[in-house]
Amino acid sequence: MKVIVKMLLVASLVLTACEKVIMPDLKNIEPQLVVEGEISDQSQNSQIRISRSTSFSEPGSFNGVTNAIVNISDDAGNTESLFMQSPGIYRPATLAGVPGRTYFLKVYCDGKEYTSTCKMPGAVIMDTLLQKTQIANDNTRRFLIPVYNDLLSETNFYRIKVYDNNKPINKIFARTDRLTNGTKVTQPVGPFFLDMLPDDTAKVVLYGIDKSVYDYFNGLEQALDGNSAAPANPVSNISGGCLGYFSAHSQSERKLLVKD
Repeated sequence: MKVIVKMLLVASLVLTACEKVIMPDLKNIEPQLVVEGEISDQSQNSQIRISRSTSFSEPGSFNGVTNAIVNISDDAGNTESLFMQSPGIYRPATLAGVPGRTYFLKVYCDGKEYTSTCKMPGAVIMDTLLQKTQIANDNTRRFLIPVYNDLLSETNFYRIKVYDNNKPINKIFARTDRLTNGTKVTQPVGPFFLDMLPDDTAKVVLYGIDKSVYDYFNGLEQALDGNSAAPANPVSNISGGCLGYFSAHSQSERKLLVKD
């Protein structure tokens, strides 16, 4: 059965992790393992979230898995078994994300092994965050513009997360440098204006991700926007039959005070 993956960005998770709730169309299905792995060049943001999908009758809950064994290693010879900080949340104590390195994830759970490989792209730093305001038919529309220099030396893929007064906006934004390779990028976030008010604090986080992670979030974005007649789970880059993704990424963020 095809199911829709709904991304709920949870404010209680300070480290900007995102929580997905798996919701079947009409009736319950057997829970599936969900792995959401993030290794960041900002080490405090690295974590592996492991849960089980929830049924249609239990939306919004996070069913954290406590019996998993999680290992992260890289192509520089570093390896670490992660500790469980809280139910379903596993963190590295010493392993740090470094742009250019390849990272390997292994998860053992209920007698099964799940693995993934992800290379962290070169770091792209957001120089500044701008606001653009348009007035049309007496309606004020506000756009956020993250400004950054795309790397000419590689094909780049990005994921963007937006917060309004520290509350994550429940939308997925993914983009490539197909038309902006090696240039200074001044493209507004998303095709639509953002529902923000004057004196709100806006925050934008720019992630440099690899293609497999971009494909995952691009598929998720299309499913949530209803662009598919029969939306299904986005293709995971984790082998073994679970839902979710494993991302080794750089990230940077900027804030601004929203103006009229």
